Amino acid sequence: MSSDDLFMGFRKESFHALGRTRDVYRGGHGPTIMVLSEMPGITPSLLTFARQLIDQGFSVAIPHLFGRDGQSASNREFAKTFREVCVSREFTLFATGSSSRITRWLKELARSEEHTSELQSQSTISY
Repeated sequence: MSSDDLFMGFRKESFHALGRTRDVYRGGHGPTIMVLSEMPGITPSLLTFARQLIDQGFSVAIPHLFGRDGQSASNREFAKTFREVCVSREFTLFATGSSSRITRWLKELARSEEHTSELQSQSTISY
């Protein structure tokens, strides 16, 4: 299956916050759930899960955090992705109550999703 087929039904948009732009895949209508990928990234099984949420009446926002979008999980993909991520640093920040740059970026994305959802619900109110 091609990458285009895997992402059919999702819109790929750019989101810029805190000096960083990342792709975000969006789909559905309704309250938004942010779906975060594990290593090695946005896999076919994650997209299947996102479609299940859409079928239940939710919107999804799937930010590209690392890896190659649409690749199946394998030892090879995991090894490639692992080089991009400093897991030790993330655990240290978590243990000290600090936030990493990616965590702050994700918070900005969540705020944006909340604001967009509020605007959509206001526009659907009928009098």
